[in-house]
Amino acid sequence: MNTINQYNTSLYIPKTTKHNSLRTNSNVISFGNIRHLQPKNITPARGEVPAIKTRLADLFERISVAAFKLSERLLQKPSLTDSQRLLEQQETIRTLTKNLNRAKQEFETTLSAYEKGTINPALRRKIKEEVLQTELNYDIMAPYFETEKPLYSPDKYKYNYEEIPTRTNNRADMQELKIPKIALNGSFNFELPQGEMKIKRVEQKELKESFEIQSNISDKYSESLAWDTDKIVRDMLQNFFDGHGQTLDGVRFIFTPIGLGKYKVRIEGKSTYNYKEAVLLGESQSHNDNKAAGNYGEGLKMVTLKLLMQNKASDVKIGSGNWEVLCSMKKDDRLESNLMNYKISPAIQNYDGNYIEFETSDKKLLETIRIFINRFYHSSNQHFQAPNFENHLFGVKVLPGGEKGGLYINGQRFEYAGDYDGINEGVLFIKEKVPTECYDVSRDRVSITSSNFYNIARWLEKHTTSGEMMQLIKILEPFKDVDHHPLNELLDQMLFSLGYEIKHGKFGAIKFPDKYIARNVLFLDSDIMRSLRLNGYKIFPQHYIELGMNSTSNILKKAKTHKALEPTDMERTKIVIIKRALNLLSGLKDVHFTRDELDAKIYIFDGKSKRENEINNYKYVYAEALINHQKQKSYGFWIDKTYLNKAKFAHVLETALHELSHKAGGDGEEKFGYKLTNVNQEAILQIIQDPKIAQELRILNDIWEKL
Repeated sequence: MNTINQYNTSLYIPKTTKHNSLRTNSNVISFGNIRHLQPKNITPARGEVPAIKTRLADLFERISVAAFKLSERLLQKPSLTDSQRLLEQQETIRTLTKNLNRAKQEFETTLSAYEKGTINPALRRKIKEEVLQTELNYDIMAPYFETEKPLYSPDKYKYNYEEIPTRTNNRADMQELKIPKIALNGSFNFELPQGEMKIKRVEQKELKESFEIQSNISDKYSESLAWDTDKIVRDMLQNFFDGHGQTLDGVRFIFTPIGLGKYKVRIEGKSTYNYKEAVLLGESQSHNDNKAAGNYGEGLKMVTLKLLMQNKASDVKIGSGNWEVLCSMKKDDRLESNLMNYKISPAIQNYDGNYIEFETSDKKLLETIRIFINRFYHSSNQHFQAPNFENHLFGVKVLPGGEKGGLYINGQRFEYAGDYDGINEGVLFIKEKVPTECYDVSRDRVSITSSNFYNIARWLEKHTTSGEMMQLIKILEPFKDVDHHPLNELLDQMLFSLGYEIKHGKFGAIKFPDKYIARNVLFLDSDIMRSLRLNGYKIFPQHYIELGMNSTSNILKKAKTHKALEPTDMERTKIVIIKRALNLLSGLKDVHFTRDELDAKIYIFDGKSKRENEINNYKYVYAEALINHQKQKSYGFWIDKTYLNKAKFAHVLETALHELSHKAGGDGEEKFGYKLTNVNQEAILQIIQDPKIAQELRILNDIWEKL
């Protein structure tokens, strides 16, 4: 309220005036208006008090000077008027001074009262009498109770969640493989058990003489390959993996130190193939095998190129059966480029199998080869032992807390989010090549992103029966709240599909344990979440309701049927005070709340009683909203007896606004945050701008404190 402007408008007197402007009947000084100036109902905000006092003092000083000058001029020049006129002017000046002094005294009294927080005794008595005589306009022993129909009838529940199988016995007899460490001198000699090895052999033609083939792969092509050591090793082992029937079983690794910081690396497998596959692109038949890790044989050529250029190997030797190929870079003078050169020769001694051999000084490469043994399927890889779920296309295994897992496609581990160990506490293995529209398994095999995996999850869901989905929902329960986890993405797809099947009667609903509840988005706040969990409840996302799970709203409606307490006289008075305070804030009506909502129904419960904590934990909850969430309407709130008795008026009033605002959502929801912020801003603005509201709230606070 802009009180200063009101005074300045009525009492404006210029600091300097001309003699002919001082006519008492002129519009410059309206003495008649001054007689009626009273500072009625003018109470400035506290922050305005110092400024008002300064401006008020200046105002009265200017008025006093003007009055003195006017009196002096009138006395000095009596000839301007007759004696009667002079007496009238003098009386006017005396009236002016008297009224100004009275206005000053009353205004300063008002300011002082505001600053000291003093209360008009008569108004206080009136409000207290009204409070004590006010009857509650509702039955405080019969609180509002919202009912909700169950989603499914009892006969729709066909499956018991606790009886759903959560583990297979597939490969249960796997023995953990103890891979030795590389010796300090770099030596290493290790062969995997033959286990599930299925050797592939091809008929080889006799090779009578050596010959060379110069490829069109230049040394500069190596720079275009964004391959680190991991990718080099991955494709190096891939050929042995496919040659043994999609396992590394039976593959042998030999590292031999040869002096000057160099090591000879030799990897041996037991399958055979023709030399054309070693030197020509497209000769590999892996692209016709949906379970093979490789495709067109490009990987082996790129491995050779990277070993020569990146790892500074002088040459790379590849052999199988009756042939061997020596790979090296050779200068072509005509093209002025270094090109990959293959020298194909009859084997000095036939080798029953295949191998790759090269020299390197890179010890990191040696360790990476050793690590990658467990990044492929073999009959001792624990990630594949007794998975929790497995069908014809994929399998899932849940690992102990904190253990790193991985994503396998065709038995080969892929990066997820840039990490070969990118799936925490879980393993997903896919047994066939993923469609290119889901993820393009290109030469570089870039890291799978969450977007890629969303498409993969949708593809897997299409190859999963409703019964299998039900198994997965139980198995993947630990991942239900883990954001951006690939197994949670898979879980969401299964939930969506199975929920649709159940909702449309194509599959029976699941009977979940009593303490499994699905969260209603507009209902649950963090305090209630904590209370539920302390009492053994497991809280699931909202779409579990369609599977047959009970909702948090149903559970909490049961919990919210508190035993309503008959209030004492003091408690009843405090409830009346809060209701009166809410109704004072008229600016909240029709904007944030309806009139009925502001006329809140407040019920008392004992949060520390044994009964209140049998269903839920109310030791830490001192108020709870009563909301119809479908209508987004508030019906009042519960308040804890101890809190009502001990808390200050301001705190309980804020709690009331907080609980009424819950009609917009729970504590953790954005809509609720905006609603509460706007409600509090509006309430504060009214208290600052309307002195009547501010004074009555002070009186209500005073009554509260003296109860």
